Amino acid sequence: TNGVMARLQFLKQYMLADCFHVIMGLPRGPMGMRCIWIVIFSSKDIKKRMLKFQKDMPISITLP
Repeated sequence: TNGVMARLQFLKQYMLADCFHVIMGLPRGPMGMRCIWIVIFSSKDIKKRMLKFQKDMPISITLP
């Protein structure tokens, strides 16, 4: 959530291509820090096959 600009620029291409998904609400890590998973799919078709959506969203987030 506090990524540097270079990382955000790198991820932006995947967000725009609809190949990006964030999983939030995971248990805290061993050092007490919050955890998220960033999932990058090779295509938006694979993303749609692997995730079930209520509606299409270019940037999607899964919460517990």
